[in-house]
Amino acid sequence: MTCPRCKCEIPNDSKVCEVCGKKLQKKKLFASFKERKKGVKSVDSAVKKDTKFKIILAVVITVAIIGVIVAIILKIDDNSGLNLSDDLKEFVGEPVKTAINESDVYFADESAFDAANFITEFDYIIEDDKSVEIDGVKYPKWAIFIEADEKDIIEVVRYVDFSVLKKNSKGEKVDSEINLDKFAIGDKFKKVAKVVDCDAFSITYEGGSVAYEYRYYFKNDYKDEQGMTLNVVCDLEGGFIYSTTQRQIPDYID
Repeated sequence: MTCPRCKCEIPNDSKVCEVCGKKLQKKKLFASFKERKKGVKSVDSAVKKDTKFKIILAVVITVAIIGVIVAIILKIDDNSGLNLSDDLKEFVGEPVKTAINESDVYFADESAFDAANFITEFDYIIEDDKSVEIDGVKYPKWAIFIEADEKDIIEVVRYVDFSVLKKNSKGEKVDSEINLDKFAIGDKFKKVAKVVDCDAFSITYEGGSVAYEYRYYFKNDYKDEQGMTLNVVCDLEGGFIYSTTQRQIPDYID
């Protein structure tokens, strides 16, 4: 073999060059079998971990997407009556026949739920097939009550969300009485709604106004549940007109 430093010929098994004294060390071209096996296991483990992580991540993302889709579907379903009433308000002042033809929904003469027939005056009703139980009595989840004059012209469209009362017939629980004194005529209803922070029990479209009725309760000084009815009236452009508040009669749903 040749010494890499002095280029002299020396025996092949030399560990030190006899001429210049350079230490000679053979390069380790291949790792030992154990080391190679260990390396393969390490790489294989890393690949498995990465694959497992990707699978878990994909499952989590898929579940999240499905959850969002289901939530959207449920939300749309929950708002179906509200959306329909918002469409039907455009027919106030129009013949009932026109509303039926253009909306393609069934206008019934009475509710399939006996109790709902005594909630308010109406000539026609559109209601959800699903029911909610309030103080042991079944009502439709939501209903739209329509009043018409003697010529069958629509005068009032009233949407009622009975599900607001399913947990407590007094309505939604709040911390204290809702005060809207700071609002003036013309203020945006959106700002008013943020202060109320409750779902409307009913929304009535009549003439040139929209009336929102809220049912809520809070614990008074005697720790009793004080039920309240709040009415907010706005114009069709969403401008605040006035509000009224009255104490509910216990277990009074109408």
